[in-house]
Amino acid sequence: MSRIKFGGITLLLTFMVGLLLAACGGGGGGGTAVTGGGVTTATFTTGQAASVVIGQPDFNGTMINQPSGVTAANNITWPWGNPFVSNGTLYLPDSGNNRTLVYNTIPTTNGAAADFAIGQAYLASAVWGASASSVNGPQQVSIYNGKLAVTEYGNSRVDIYNTIPTSGPGAIDVVVGQPNKAASGVACTRNGLNLPESSYMAAGKLVVADTRNNRVMIWKSIPAMDGAPADLVLGQTDFISCAPNGGGAPNASNFNFPTAIWTDGTRLAVVDGNDSRVLIWNSFPTASNQPADLVLGQPNFTNVLANVGGAASAPSASSLNNPWDGVFSNGIQLFVADQGNNRVLIWNSFPTTIGQPADVVLGQINFASSVAASGVSGFNWPAGVFLYGKQLIVPDSNNNRYLIFNGQ
Repeated sequence: MSRIKFGGITLLLTFMVGLLLAACGGGGGGGTAVTGGGVTTATFTTGQAASVVIGQPDFNGTMINQPSGVTAANNITWPWGNPFVSNGTLYLPDSGNNRTLVYNTIPTTNGAAADFAIGQAYLASAVWGASASSVNGPQQVSIYNGKLAVTEYGNSRVDIYNTIPTSGPGAIDVVVGQPNKAASGVACTRNGLNLPESSYMAAGKLVVADTRNNRVMIWKSIPAMDGAPADLVLGQTDFISCAPNGGGAPNASNFNFPTAIWTDGTRLAVVDGNDSRVLIWNSFPTASNQPADLVLGQPNFTNVLANVGGAASAPSASSLNNPWDGVFSNGIQLFVADQGNNRVLIWNSFPTTIGQPADVVLGQINFASSVAASGVSGFNWPAGVFLYGKQLIVPDSNNNRYLIFNGQ
C-alpha cells in the first residue's frame, strides 16, 4: 500500500473514577465528560451519518484546501493523527499544511474557519521548517496538566509546549527525538526517533510510536529538556535495534510500523499498522520489550495478515486492514480507525479477549464492506479518532476533511 507524505517532506464506574483524570488529560480537559462521578459513554449506530464537516464547504468536497485551492482558515490538506479537545477547545492536525488548527469552540456548521494555527503565524501560511516555531507534518495532539504535545512526523520529533499557545505560531519549549530545535535527522538510539506517527501524554508519562523504528518509546516523566533519553522501549530488545517485528517473527512483544497510541496511565493500546492489529497491555509496562496481554484484529499473536486471511479477504467485525494513526478510549469504549477498510470500529466495552469483535462500524453499511467513499457517512482512509463527550471526531485523510459524529 502507498502513502503520500508532505511538507517538504462492564468496567464498573467506581473503578473508572480512579482512571478519570488520566483519561481526561490529567484535569486539563480531555476526551470524556463527567456525569455523576463516572464517564459519559456515547451510542453510535452502524453507518451513521456525520453531523458536521470541517475542512470542506460541504459533505461532497474532497480536494485539498477547498474551496479556495490555497491554504486558508477553513481548509485542510491530508490530516493525520488524533485530534484533541481540551476545555472545549478543538485542536486539529492539518499535516499537509504544516499546522495544527485551533478552534476555540467545536464547530456546529460545515466549513467553519479556525481561530489560529500552531506552527504558522498566519492562517494563509503553510511553510514548513525546523525551529522553535516552525513544524513539518504535525500529527497527533495530546494535552496533559496544561502541556501540549504535538507529534511532528517530518522533523522526527515530538514538540512539547509547557504553556498551551493561544495564538500562532506558538513557541516550542522542548523537543523529544532531537538534540535541539533546529535538528531534524532520524536515529535509532535511546534519544532519537524516525518519523514518529503518534504520541500521548497521561499520568505524567509520555509514550511515542516511533513508527519507522518499529518500536514504542516511554518516558516515565514528561521530558523537560531537548533530546531527553527514553526510559523504556517496547517492540525491541534494546534501544539500538529497530527492525520490523524485532528482526524475527511477529509475536506479543514486537511491532511492524506502530502508528497510534492511547493510554490512561494504567492500560496501553498500540496500533501495529503493518501487522493489522492492535496490541493492548492491561497494566502499564514496567520493563522494556514487555509482551502485550491481548490482541485485536487477529485471532492470535502470530497471525498478521490483513483481514486475517489477507487484504483480498472480506473484512469482519474482528479483523483489521493496515490500521494507521487512530486509537482512543474514554476508559469504557474503544475506538480504532481501520484505515485500509475505510472505517472506524467501536467496541462499546473495553475489550478483554483476544480477537474480540467490534460492536459498531462507521463509514460502512456493515462489517463486510470496505469501500472508500465521501459524502455524509463515508471515509477514504480515516487517519485518527477522538471522543469528546458524545462527539466523535475523525480525520478523513484522503477526503481532506474532519467529520464530527454526534452520539446519543
